[in-house]
Amino acid sequence: MFSNTLPALAGDPSNGIWKTEASEETGSWLHVKVFDCDDLVCGDIENAYSSDGEIISDYEHKGKPIIWGMQILGDGKYKKGKIWNPTNDKEYNSKMVLKGSILDVSGCVWGICQAQTWERVE
Repeated sequence: MFSNTLPALAGDPSNGIWKTEASEETGSWLHVKVFDCDDLVCGDIENAYSSDGEIISDYEHKGKPIIWGMQILGDGKYKKGKIWNPTNDKEYNSKMVLKGSILDVSGCVWGICQAQTWERVE
């Protein structure tokens, strides 16, 4: 009786597990879990993988926040968030664009920008 009267509760379309680009130096990559945090989008490091695809069980940054405070603009666009690069331990002002199973993530600090294309895992 009530199922038709209650709105469906769904998370943001960016929610899920995302595979980062492989490191140019080591070939390793991360899985990042993106999720709702209040009215924003955040992400934590789910796992790290070696170049041969094995989980790095002792990865020191597992579970740490990598994205936080990302504002949802709609139409797959996000802005004014922060992203942390565990390779160089730097924080960047960040934005994201969601295109189906692809998440374009970019970050800038002092005019120096980096970007990656992440692929949806789940």
